[in-house]
Amino acid sequence: MVIFQTGNKKLFNYGFTGWHLDLSENGVHNMKIKAGKSVVLPDGKHEGKITGVVYRDDPYEYTDIEIEENKKQLKIKYGCPSDIKVDDEGNAKTKLARLLGLFTEVKQDGEYDPEEILVGKKVSFQTLTKKTDKGEFSNVVSDSVKSME
Repeated sequence: MVIFQTGNKKLFNYGFTGWHLDLSENGVHNMKIKAGKSVVLPDGKHEGKITGVVYRDDPYEYTDIEIEENKKQLKIKYGCPSDIKVDDEGNAKTKLARLLGLFTEVKQDGEYDPEEILVGKKVSFQTLTKKTDKGEFSNVVSDSVKSME
């Protein structure tokens, strides 16, 4: 989240979601959502940069990694259960542990800040198009995110 203040207004820009919230001194707020064109990345390998990490807990605890694709500059999310597990030999046993392990050593009983570790990292990833009754969507293939550093 980025916060700007101009005069008596504060602007909260949540970037990835495409909306912002204006708050004035008297507490009145006005939320605006920008409409955009739905775009699907072609199936295959892409390169990009991790630009953010978002946590959600409905219906499950997930860590969403926001990746900006280089060519079309589109943003896509890669969701991982918010669980970091490593076996006795140091092998990552969860999706998030494997992702973090690309950029740092992940050990049992360690504490990790995914945002600090991941944001700004250059990555490659694979996408596949998923067709639903709501339309077509690009999905990042599980465990396809790889470090380019």
